[in-house]
Amino acid sequence: MRTPAWAWLAGLAILLLTVWGGYLGDRRVPDPAVSEWIELVATPMAWVAAGLAALAALWRNAGEARIVPTSQRVSAALFTVGAVLAALSAFWSPAKQDALPMVAGVVGSLAMGLAVYRSERSRRLLLGLALVFVTASSLVALRGVGEFVVHFLSGDRTWRVFATFTMPNFLAGLLVASIPLTLAVGLTARGGRLVAATALGLLLQFGCLLLTQSRMGIASLLVAIGLLGAACWVSGALVGHCRRRALALLGVMLVVALLAAGPAVARLKASGDQSYSARFRALTWQGATRMVAARPLQGFGAGSFATAYPPYAVVGFTQHAHNSYLQLGCDSGAPAALCILAALCCAWFTGWRTLAASKGATAPTVAAHGPAVDLRVLAAGALAGSVGLALHSAFDSDLYVPALTSAMAVELALLLAAARMLRPGPVMAHQAPIRPVSRLAVGAMALGLTAYAVPTFAGRTLAYQGLGAIAESGPSVAYDKLVEAAASEPWNAETRLNAAMLASSAGHGPDAWRLLMEATRLSPTGKSFYRAGKHLQRQGRMADAATWFDRARRVDPHFVPNLVALAVAWDASGRGDAAQRVYADIVRLYEGPIGMTRAIPERIEWEFAEGYLGLAAAAVKAGRPREAVPQLQSGINVLRAFWEARQSQAVYGADAAEVDRVAERYEWALTTLEASARATGNAAAASDASAEQGRLRDARALTPAPG
Repeated sequence: MRTPAWAWLAGLAILLLTVWGGYLGDRRVPDPAVSEWIELVATPMAWVAAGLAALAALWRNAGEARIVPTSQRVSAALFTVGAVLAALSAFWSPAKQDALPMVAGVVGSLAMGLAVYRSERSRRLLLGLALVFVTASSLVALRGVGEFVVHFLSGDRTWRVFATFTMPNFLAGLLVASIPLTLAVGLTARGGRLVAATALGLLLQFGCLLLTQSRMGIASLLVAIGLLGAACWVSGALVGHCRRRALALLGVMLVVALLAAGPAVARLKASGDQSYSARFRALTWQGATRMVAARPLQGFGAGSFATAYPPYAVVGFTQHAHNSYLQLGCDSGAPAALCILAALCCAWFTGWRTLAASKGATAPTVAAHGPAVDLRVLAAGALAGSVGLALHSAFDSDLYVPALTSAMAVELALLLAAARMLRPGPVMAHQAPIRPVSRLAVGAMALGLTAYAVPTFAGRTLAYQGLGAIAESGPSVAYDKLVEAAASEPWNAETRLNAAMLASSAGHGPDAWRLLMEATRLSPTGKSFYRAGKHLQRQGRMADAATWFDRARRVDPHFVPNLVALAVAWDASGRGDAAQRVYADIVRLYEGPIGMTRAIPERIEWEFAEGYLGLAAAAVKAGRPREAVPQLQSGINVLRAFWEARQSQAVYGADAAEVDRVAERYEWALTTLEASARATGNAAAASDASAEQGRLRDARALTPAPG
């Protein structure tokens, strides 16, 4: 049997999304490296391949008569309604460059699921697509293990691996989904080579999961493996060689656990870190629940969580709600989230009921319609993997990552396809051909995905070339490329902000302002308003800059760099009292949950120190040095923490210019503290400040730039 074209397209989409879809869909500014560019453009191109695969599969089999079980129809209808609601919410999203990737992910996942589901007529195609996903996951795991080895050899034995993902927890989500399916393939494979390859993939994937040190990842996997065993048992498949092979593969996992569990066990023992993480999630869910309550039906718009969440935040900023379903409710409304949850439950119920009904069936021994695989085991693996990923998604926003959205679609489609093949009775009954409206709908999906991907491919390529040209060809060439990129992606405000920054630094004020206004129109968010204010601030128009900073504060009241800029602008424009109120707000934020409970506690937000230093400067100016001393000491504590960890802060984006800025403020604070302490007769504090200032100057002379 020849492999149809749609299966090749579906396999290509699965491979691209699993290996290169780990970066968030709204990441738009690549680092100057070819691999980063590939990761940025692979996702939209993969969604196009998925759309074309669905269209080709539906068109090829349009004349076939088939019966689709009612429960599967209900599940498909619920997924479709949820996807439509999510797509419609893009119209009122404040940032289209964030909305469109999410819509593409939802629509592309539907197309991916439909294409993979068409494998229900051939065991060979079903097993082949499962192997593509398992192999791609093993490649990602191999990269993760290699990453840990590099850090281990350099002396860092606590490194959490990222592989191709933006954070370890998302990588853990992929592995939770793939390990049960890998186990299932190993249990049902007939060839010795395939069994050996599966064992190797299982070793890599499970080892990589342990090296992510994701506690919920490990817990979700345990639930998934338990469900896999239960599903195989209830279907009657866990007998004979399947049982013996299960014990052997679980033995492989036990050996891996003994070898690679050290970092994960050490993190589990860190009770303080664990309680911090749990508290951050709980308080983030509290803020997200307030968002849903504010707009329960329509949400704030697809992909809008990062920009709409700050006014409702209880703790430090996070880009995601750490719960896929809650975040979907924030973005697209509670009805969309409930439809997706109901669709998942319906698909799982269908799979479990079919497995239970198949008990007593004999495993295939001949390949009448493909390789002799036990569909019960494959269905059990897909069921366990999708449930594990769904459980993990309740603690991280996994389904907002293209690789994980694709993984969920693939496993649900494999589950439903295998369940349909396991149905007793004939698969062909009375005539019920695919309707033309269904073909038109899938064609519209493929066309829409292409219409999104082509300009995105062009825009991101030009943006990549522009950022690379900054060092190679100069800002002028880089600016031209970014302007071309902005024209290619008319919805992308980020490219316009970057082009405006280059125009502003080159002294082209009118061009910069035009681009900034385009960005604020496309994305009326705190970031756009803040960039407009910084442009005016560089021109010395402090009163006008303060207006834009104030607009940014209303949208994002907890963005500390904007609050600092607002206080400086108000102070420079003669509104000292207003500036002091802003500095006091910064201090209150730092001393409350916003400052004390952050998404990444290791990242030191030194801008909080400016709140203390601003209040101290006003006290010194007013002749109140005694009041200034404790404020200066508090600000110095923040700056000192950043300075001592300056090398590690490079991981979070701190460059040499930022470190120099912190050092300058640190030195100013120490100088001012010494003078204020002497004025109040506190000789000990003055002496300590002088000694610390000397150490700082020596360190500045010797320290290398972070990186």
